[in-house]
Amino acid sequence: MQPFRVLSSPGNWPELGIYVLEREFTTTPDGSMHQRGLIVPMASITHAVELVPLYGTDPLSSIATSTTSQEIYDHFILNHFSDKEIYNIFHGSLSVGDNEHFGVEYSS
Repeated sequence: MQPFRVLSSPGNWPELGIYVLEREFTTTPDGSMHQRGLIVPMASITHAVELVPLYGTDPLSSIATSTTSQEIYDHFILNHFSDKEIYNIFHGSLSVGDNEHFGVEYSS
Protein backbone atom coordinates (compact mmCIF):
# COMPACT_ATOMS: atom_id res chain seq x y z
CA MET A 1 0.00 0.00 0.00
CA GLN A 2 1.22 3.52 -0.73
CA PRO A 3 0.84 6.09 2.05
CA PHE A 4 -0.25 9.66 1.27
CA ARG A 5 -0.06 12.88 3.27
CA VAL A 6 -3.16 15.10 3.46
CA LEU A 7 -2.24 18.56 2.16
CA SER A 8 -5.70 20.09 2.13
CA SER A 9 -8.99 19.08 3.72
CA PRO A 10 -12.58 20.06 2.82
CA GLY A 11 -12.38 23.03 5.19
CA ASN A 12 -9.74 24.59 2.91
CA TRP A 13 -11.99 24.36 -0.17
CA PRO A 14 -15.56 24.33 1.21
CA GLU A 15 -17.10 24.91 -2.22
CA LEU A 16 -15.64 21.59 -3.40
CA GLY A 17 -15.23 19.70 -0.13
CA ILE A 18 -12.17 17.82 -1.37
CA TYR A 19 -9.05 16.30 0.11
CA VAL A 20 -5.74 16.97 -1.67
CA LEU A 21 -3.14 14.27 -1.08
CA GLU A 22 0.60 14.03 -1.67
CA ARG A 23 2.51 10.82 -2.21
CA GLU A 24 4.97 10.14 0.64
CA PHE A 25 8.65 9.70 -0.12
CA THR A 26 11.57 8.61 2.00
CA THR A 27 15.19 9.67 1.64
CA THR A 28 17.80 6.94 1.76
CA PRO A 29 21.25 7.43 3.36
CA ASP A 30 22.76 8.13 -0.08
CA GLY A 31 20.27 11.01 -0.59
CA SER A 32 18.04 9.40 -3.20
CA MET A 33 14.24 9.65 -2.89
CA HIS A 34 11.95 6.60 -3.03
CA GLN A 35 8.19 6.15 -2.73
CA ARG A 36 7.23 4.75 0.63
CA GLY A 37 5.34 1.51 0.80
CA LEU A 38 3.56 -0.29 3.60
CA ILE A 39 2.60 -3.89 4.22
CA VAL A 40 -0.93 -4.02 5.58
CA PRO A 41 -2.86 -7.16 6.58
CA MET A 42 -5.64 -7.86 4.07
CA ALA A 43 -8.16 -7.99 6.92
CA SER A 44 -7.39 -4.31 7.65
CA ILE A 45 -8.37 -3.15 4.17
CA THR A 46 -12.02 -2.17 4.06
CA HIS A 47 -12.40 -0.28 0.80
CA ALA A 48 -10.45 0.97 -2.19
CA VAL A 49 -10.45 4.69 -2.96
CA GLU A 50 -10.25 6.57 -6.23
CA LEU A 51 -7.41 9.06 -6.63
CA VAL A 52 -7.59 11.66 -9.40
CA PRO A 53 -4.24 13.14 -10.44
CA LEU A 54 -3.87 16.84 -9.69
CA TYR A 55 -2.45 18.10 -12.97
CA GLY A 56 -1.77 21.70 -11.94
CA THR A 57 -1.16 24.38 -14.54
CA ASP A 58 1.49 22.54 -16.56
CA PRO A 59 0.45 20.89 -19.83
CA LEU A 60 -0.42 17.22 -19.46
CA SER A 61 2.45 14.85 -19.97
CA SER A 62 2.34 13.04 -23.30
CA ILE A 63 3.11 9.78 -21.51
CA ALA A 64 0.20 10.14 -19.06
CA THR A 65 -2.52 7.58 -19.64
CA SER A 66 -5.16 6.04 -17.41
CA THR A 67 -2.63 3.28 -16.75
CA THR A 68 0.41 5.46 -15.98
CA SER A 69 -1.09 8.56 -14.32
CA GLN A 70 -0.93 7.05 -10.83
CA GLU A 71 2.84 6.66 -11.22
CA ILE A 72 3.65 9.94 -12.99
CA TYR A 73 1.94 12.41 -10.64
CA ASP A 74 2.64 12.93 -6.94
CA HIS A 75 -0.44 15.01 -5.97
CA PHE A 76 -4.01 13.72 -6.08
CA ILE A 77 -7.58 14.59 -5.24
CA LEU A 78 -9.43 11.97 -3.22
CA ASN A 79 -12.68 11.31 -5.09
CA HIS A 80 -15.13 10.93 -2.22
CA PHE A 81 -18.05 10.85 -4.69
CA SER A 82 -16.88 7.60 -6.34
CA ASP A 83 -19.50 5.48 -4.56
CA LYS A 84 -21.99 5.74 -1.71
CA GLU A 85 -19.81 3.87 0.81
CA ILE A 86 -16.90 6.30 0.44
CA TYR A 87 -19.28 9.27 0.46
CA ASN A 88 -20.83 8.03 3.73
CA ILE A 89 -17.40 7.55 5.32
CA PHE A 90 -16.52 11.19 4.72
CA HIS A 91 -19.95 12.80 5.08
CA GLY A 92 -21.91 10.48 7.38
CA SER A 93 -24.75 8.29 6.28
CA LEU A 94 -28.28 9.48 5.78
CA SER A 95 -30.45 9.62 8.86
CA VAL A 96 -33.10 6.97 9.42
CA GLY A 97 -35.86 9.39 8.47
CA ASP A 98 -34.18 10.15 5.15
CA ASN A 99 -33.88 6.45 4.30
CA GLU A 100 -37.50 5.58 4.98
CA HIS A 101 -38.65 6.79 1.58
CA PHE A 102 -36.15 4.43 -0.07
CA GLY A 103 -37.79 1.42 1.58
CA VAL A 104 -34.87 0.90 3.95
CA GLU A 105 -35.71 0.03 7.52
CA TYR A 106 -33.28 0.20 10.41
CA SER A 107 -33.65 -1.40 13.78
CA SER A 108 -32.21 0.18 16.91
